[in-house]
Amino acid sequence: MFTVEYIVHGSAFWTDETESNSADCVVKFAEFSEEMPFSAVKDDFYDHSELILELISSGEAGPVKSYSQWLAEMEALKEQFDADYRQKLEEKIKEINPDVILPGAADVDGDGTASTSELEALLNALKKKAEKENEEVILKKFGA
Repeated sequence: MFTVEYIVHGSAFWTDETESNSADCVVKFAEFSEEMPFSAVKDDFYDHSELILELISSGEAGPVKSYSQWLAEMEALKEQFDADYRQKLEEKIKEINPDVILPGAADVDGDGTASTSELEALLNALKKKAEKENEEVILKKFGA
């Protein structure tokens, strides 16, 4: 068992709907020099996990975000990640083929939008086409 020195005040949030079985937080253990993220789970094999849940439940970790707050924040992070990823896909597609028109060129199912998977498929197809064209140029240049 690790020795819990403290839980960072306000870092805890419930990760289950009952708000009693699992939580994430930032903990400082005596055995380590730095604070670290920790997921505490009820009935865990390790005693320090149960202790951390008790400390969170008793208020010793400061305010604890509710499960619904945590879920909303995770969804917002996911949406931001998805938006950033889509933007990077579109940038890569335009880098390979500046003339491509989005979303039209990627809209396989004809719904007027380009899903992430449709953008990925278009990017992969463009990469393969570019690789093939490069191979043809090399073959022509070196007469193979």
